Amino acid sequence: MANLIGQKLLRTSGIYLALAGAAIIALYVLYWILDSVLNISTIVKIGVVLLMVGGILLIISIIRERTEDAKKETFRGTRQ
Repeated sequence: MANLIGQKLLRTSGIYLALAGAAIIALYVLYWILDSVLNISTIVKIGVVLLMVGGILLIISIIRERTEDAKKETFRGTRQ
């Protein structure tokens, strides 16, 4: 039982660390692209990056919520 909890903790923390690393790289690349293409102030660039990341996080949270709800639904009277 304890081994199973440890494995789940390691897997979960590994996923979060990988996602954090990917997010940092993606944010850097996006900032670099905005810096080279657009000649706007740094504050606006940071705002655009944060807006895009926030939108992506919202979409991910909606998808996760929908899949969790779909798992809990019971369909009575339908064939499986």
